[in-house]
Amino acid sequence: MHRYNIFILFFFIVGCGLKLSNKDLYVDLYTGKGGMQYYVKPLEFKSSDGNLMVMDITFKDHSSDSSFATINLSFIYPNKPEVVDSVLFIDSNNELIFSINNGQLMFNKPYKNNSLLSRYTFSDSFQNINNLFENNSFTVKNGKRVYKQTKKTNKKIITLQKKLFFIYDNSK
Repeated sequence: MHRYNIFILFFFIVGCGLKLSNKDLYVDLYTGKGGMQYYVKPLEFKSSDGNLMVMDITFKDHSSDSSFATINLSFIYPNKPEVVDSVLFIDSNNELIFSINNGQLMFNKPYKNNSLLSRYTFSDSFQNINNLFENNSFTVKNGKRVYKQTKKTNKKIITLQKKLFFIYDNSK
């Protein structure tokens, strides 16, 4: 009987460690009569040449068609920054989900190993963000560089769809 309890305890602990919790993925804040505001924690993407891009998103519970989202993108370059004027989000069939333009450079700063971090912010409709998360597998394109989801990011996106974005599936 003792071995049986240890066996169950072992699988319980391992099972708990493998699941992503909501707090690892997003933060939700009650904003009063306006509803909820959500912050999707950073998601990592890598280009074929090893450059890293990190995306985080903030949006308010969309009770109207005019709801928007703020998309922040951090590009990490090995030496000098590149201008980011537009970004494309592409699904697994290589079809455009949506694009964002007119991003504002927030800052450039030194980063690890003599690299440079360039942080940009964009605004777009909440509906485009919701459409993005319906596609569990998407890439981000900036100029000629294509950023693909890391395995960890892919798991996070699937979990975000199941735990957060499913709320809005019927509100199109």
